[in-house]
Amino acid sequence: MQIEQDEELYRMSLQMRRVCDKIKSSEARMDQLEVERIEMMLWAQELYLTENVVYNRPPDFRRQQSALYNKLHPDTVHSVLLVNRFTLEMGS
Repeated sequence: MQIEQDEELYRMSLQMRRVCDKIKSSEARMDQLEVERIEMMLWAQELYLTENVVYNRPPDFRRQQSALYNKLHPDTVHSVLLVNRFTLEMGS
């Protein structure tokens, strides 16, 4: 009986040790990811400042680079040309 209990205790202590090791490695990984997140935020802020402040481009230029803006506000001249071309092709 004593041997069985000792063996069971040994297995449980191994499991507990393994879980504790996993927790420690997970916490270390979370710390590492937090450092990476901070570095990425600093890099993004530096990139934003470089693009928008140093080059000092007008807001219209930035809007023209946005795919969403271009989708919501299509170039009217280009759209008219496409409509005219489509009309001419369909009429011929």
